[in-house]
Amino acid sequence: MRTMHQRQPIERYDFDLANLLTRIRERAADNDALGAFPAKDVAELDFCGLLAAPLPVALGGCGWADDPSKLDELFNVLVDIGAANLSLGRLYEGHVNAIKLVIAYGNRAQQIAFADEVHAGHMSGVWNADGDDGAIVADTNDRFVTLAGRKIWSSGAGHISRPIITARSGSNAVMIILDDVDADRADCSAWQPTGMRATATGTFDLTAKRISTDRVIGSPGDYLRHPVFAGGAWRYLAVQAGAVRGLATAAAEHLRQRDRVGDTAQQLRFGTIAIHVEAALMWAQQAAQVAETGTLTETKLKIAIWKARLAIERHALDVMELITRGIGLNGLIVPSPIERMLRDLGTYLRQPGPDHHQQSVGTDFLLSAS
Repeated sequence: MRTMHQRQPIERYDFDLANLLTRIRERAADNDALGAFPAKDVAELDFCGLLAAPLPVALGGCGWADDPSKLDELFNVLVDIGAANLSLGRLYEGHVNAIKLVIAYGNRAQQIAFADEVHAGHMSGVWNADGDDGAIVADTNDRFVTLAGRKIWSSGAGHISRPIITARSGSNAVMIILDDVDADRADCSAWQPTGMRATATGTFDLTAKRISTDRVIGSPGDYLRHPVFAGGAWRYLAVQAGAVRGLATAAAEHLRQRDRVGDTAQQLRFGTIAIHVEAALMWAQQAAQVAETGTLTETKLKIAIWKARLAIERHALDVMELITRGIGLNGLIVPSPIERMLRDLGTYLRQPGPDHHQQSVGTDFLLSAS
């Protein structure tokens, strides 16, 4: 009997991606509620092979997480899902991140076990953020680690079933794949943002949670190692760039439905929007290339990723302003998808440390410019 990791590799896509994206877009409004989670979308990602696709070919995937020659495939899927529903894009990007970490730092037995769980329909993610009572390894022996504390800003809390958490152990943090995730430990009541509502983001209580030592991935401190840590940011940039494209597409459709595409002012406005969209995608693709080729030093890689992050944010904000001015009040009232997409993108752009990143980019330019 074959185990799941011995499955035949997925042949590119075992599904009609265009139809899948249409269904995701159509369900996005239904998922736009506090504490919501796009369960039907995740189920379809599993059914169609997209949860397993990032796995190496030897583990029944498409090799997206470990084969640089498949980079364009992963990039395009992240962009497409981000354009269809940014909340789902954020969740899927976290799933890809988790697979990348297991492949980079897990041993062979852990990779096989994790791949089997992904093939069985389990979604993953990465929960790294800590509050005042952050996650710690409270006790350990040869067989089990016992945890304490909480993770915060955990996307998919109570819904995704195989998240990777970081927990402090001495001066460093270890990565642990949770199993048997109890939804009662999740609390999403404080997640009341203007956008990204459907990510079910919240806290997860780890008090007295006991995990087999087989679920500990890599060595202490691995999570923050480069290039995987710094370079991995390109994936959320691809999702953001996709959302910029999706927003612009929705705004153009709004104008077409109202027979306004012949307006000179709109044509001029969308000429500028088209340039911003293309630039955002180009920055995201460049970030992906430099992150996955491994040709830059750690410092230069960080600067390249931060440049892309800041540039995409600027292009996104400009597109949001132009669209808000151009579509009229009807486009900003529920159930217009534009209203939701503006909220989602505005929220997801708020990644940590923008001032630090901008200062670092500026300093690098001042010191290297000739």
